[in-house]
Amino acid sequence: LGHWYYHGEGKARFSHCSGYRELEAPHMAVHQSGLDALHKFDAGDIAAALQSVMRMERASDEVIRHLETLSG
Repeated sequence: LGHWYYHGEGKARFSHCSGYRELEAPHMAVHQSGLDALHKFDAGDIAAALQSVMRMERASDEVIRHLETLSG
């Protein structure tokens, strides 16, 4: 998604559309929450890792909602 958003067809075709700019923050949150989950899991904090996974899933749902807005 990042390549599509920053360099690919997404930027060329959709950067003027409602929902396009709103993709960036939740997309970044998916990656950050996933990294947080891995670090917490590696540290043995399973409960915190699961919380990060849940944040990642919520951010992913938000990304999907914005993509659906773009698809019309």
